[in-house]
Amino acid sequence: MYCQAVALQVQLRNENIQLASQKKQKQALLTETKSNEAVYQRLLAQALAEKKAIDQALISSVKVGPVKRGEPIALVGNTGYPGCSTGAHLHFEVRKNNSWVDPAGYLSNKSVSDEQNGGSWSVGSGGWAWPLEDTIRMTQRFGKTPWSWRYSYSGGIHTGFDMLSTSSPVIRAPADGTLYSSSQTCGSSSIIKIKYIDHGDGVLSFYLHVQ
Repeated sequence: MYCQAVALQVQLRNENIQLASQKKQKQALLTETKSNEAVYQRLLAQALAEKKAIDQALISSVKVGPVKRGEPIALVGNTGYPGCSTGAHLHFEVRKNNSWVDPAGYLSNKSVSDEQNGGSWSVGSGGWAWPLEDTIRMTQRFGKTPWSWRYSYSGGIHTGFDMLSTSSPVIRAPADGTLYSSSQTCGSSSIIKIKYIDHGDGVLSFYLHVQ
């Protein structure tokens, strides 16, 4: 009986955590759209336009050449506004064999300012350098977030890290590779600038909204 009671308590606690998360996501959706269907559809279209721009960049980008870890490759910007960007930030994304993966598995451990959940966040378990200098403000994590409902093409997950630096807008290569550059339409009239690095072994890192 005792074991069953403990198991039920654990189950109830997990269900309460899940319910709280669902309530948070619903409230974020209502806040962002103000219960307006037109706004809701516009945000969905923005996310899809960004995804299409990345896909097109893989087809029509220009090869810049070899890049070494730590070398500057771009500046944080807001290109793509208003079609697929709402403010200056770096969207950093990693793909392995054309599938989205959590950047935390590649980046070295670092404490960042976590603006999604509040406080600080110790994140990273890999060997790559971070693309921005300290202090880094993480505005949206990888995976399910209060705003990731709009990414219907990815099953409702945010496919990378959204971040800013409080000290420098310079974006640096986190690891050696071959750099590519692209400018794509994003929405009806916006142009988004994208950089990506081919690190070999099927691993690509993306840098969106750069100047």
